[in-house]
Amino acid sequence: LWGLPGLIMLNVFAYRATDKARLLEVEDPVGVENDATLLRLSQRAPLVVAAWGQPPKPLAGRGPAVAAMLAEAGVAMRCFGRNGDGSPKHPLYQRKDAALVPFG
Repeated sequence: LWGLPGLIMLNVFAYRATDKARLLEVEDPVGVENDATLLRLSQRAPLVVAAWGQPPKPLAGRGPAVAAMLAEAGVAMRCFGRNGDGSPKHPLYQRKDAALVPFG
């Protein structure tokens, strides 16, 4: 729908679980290579959509840290809107025709 050749979906946490509370069960949910991978692929992308939603409260700083890292590298992000805490809305809970807005 956006006229792009494909999609690469990345996660702000290398550890993934259907229940976000499980992120608190592992020693390092971010992972060693995650930041480098996020940065490398985002810098090459024609469109970057921030969509990590709301993590558990103890991990709330992860999203802003990723956003700052990408902004510092000159990566402009868009999102489907923001949650009350400022985090970008998760696409699972958005309409198919939801418009993207600037994130940053």
